Amino acid sequence: MNASPRIEIARILCPIDTTEFSEHALRHAAAIARWYGAELRALFVHVMAPAIDVLPPLAGPPPILTLTPERRREILDHLQRFCAGATGGYAVDLRVEDAPNVAREILAQAGVWPADLVVLGSHGRSGFQKFLLGSVADKVLRLAPCPVLVVPRRVDRAPTPGDPTFDRILCSIDFSASSLRALEYAMTMAEEADAELTVMNAIEMPPELRETPLSADFSVEAVRAHAEAAQQRRLLELIPESVRTFCKIETAVVEGRASREILRLAAAKQADLIVMGVQGRGALDLAIFGSNAQQVTKESSCPVLVVRGSV
Repeated sequence: MNASPRIEIARILCPIDTTEFSEHALRHAAAIARWYGAELRALFVHVMAPAIDVLPPLAGPPPILTLTPERRREILDHLQRFCAGATGGYAVDLRVEDAPNVAREILAQAGVWPADLVVLGSHGRSGFQKFLLGSVADKVLRLAPCPVLVVPRRVDRAPTPGDPTFDRILCSIDFSASSLRALEYAMTMAEEADAELTVMNAIEMPPELRETPLSADFSVEAVRAHAEAAQQRRLLELIPESVRTFCKIETAVVEGRASREILRLAAAKQADLIVMGVQGRGALDLAIFGSNAQQVTKESSCPVLVVRGSV
């Protein structure tokens, strides 16, 4: 690769609920918006619930509770104060929408605007595990029409105005279209922040299992070394020289389950951003998504940017 890819982020959508988790997310969204001069939209979804839980026989459909004008103004006033404190004065377009389903409304808003990035706050390991499995974040991560940045509650600090958000970025590559697209985001963000970028590949199947020993001098160590060297060459070929001018780049090839090795290397490098790709949007992709990206987003102590190859 000879040219440095450029990623444009012009519109950032950040769903909020006024908890500390969404405040962390909004701070990150505002910091990224400053980098790119992007529009920032905060979305609060008021769930339209039935007025009663149990219907008398033949009563017909229940009435739907919507916000009164007075209650809507109260919520808007509270959210405006919340956004002002979290964004450090960066302009934010605040939207309050009535909808029966939070995830579907986030996805709809992201698609119609359209957003270039969605930033979500998580509720921690146990809470986020339930949150992900079949709930809001799971649907948004798998179905969003754009990349999604997940900000876990275990993030040590939220960015402050003027400070770089990400100094050490880890990007996991498996050479799929989605991971190559993720690398473009990682390189662009590393250039923007003058950050250190580590590009890694995890060899999940031990290379010697693919080889058939043909002689008594068959060497497992030699096979492993050959596989690692081959993957290192492939990683180096992906990185344009122009990117090295603006940021420090390292490559790493490790052996083991990808999600485990990503988390281990992120901790060792003290990464403050993990970037990774996921495949597709269909139900058949859940097994792939759940095995790596979902595990990383559940366990990570730093934000995780999830990118789809078709984005």
